Amino acid sequence: MTRLPGFVLRLGLGLAATLVVSVRAQLAILERYPEADWLALAGGLLAGGLVLFVAVAVAFGLRSPRRALLLLTALPALLLTAGCLSVTHFPEAGFRTGELRGEWERLHPTLRLSLWIARLGGDLVLTDVAARPAQDGSTPWRGYVRSVDLRARDAGDLRDWARQGLFLALGLKAAPHAAAAGHLHVSLPPRPR
Repeated sequence: MTRLPGFVLRLGLGLAATLVVSVRAQLAILERYPEADWLALAGGLLAGGLVLFVAVAVAFGLRSPRRALLLLTALPALLLTAGCLSVTHFPEAGFRTGELRGEWERLHPTLRLSLWIARLGGDLVLTDVAARPAQDGSTPWRGYVRSVDLRARDAGDLRDWARQGLFLALGLKAAPHAAAAGHLHVSLPPRPR
């Protein structure tokens, strides 16, 4: 029983690293190959799956080569499947209006995955999917919108800062929205030239 806190800590840190690596790897691929939207998504999720494998192997003290091979195959595939499903659907309650629901598919896949990750920490409401490009130069990447405005339901200052920190840790730009209190403007980094 005394090993439980260490186990939970190792597994929790591994899961957090998995989520961060999943998005950061996508951004690294996109920096080198800006046109590889969906391939970057798959590559980032597979990289995150490898981190998840290492985290699970360390947390459980995996010694069996057969189990290790099974996990090495299953965990990246599981993360790839879950990640791809998450970018195709966002809960209806997550949109301010029904019109915004139709805009979901216009968001860049990496940004969609990041919103799902942030949603794990509490409810998010997307308030403007096609955020205005004038201030930060957020032009579409191959037809994808790469910025969004959102608000957290009754989050409070501490959770707002934590959520902003999460987006920054994922490698995205995140700043309080100047026009509305309690809102956050989140975007992919500037497109490489």
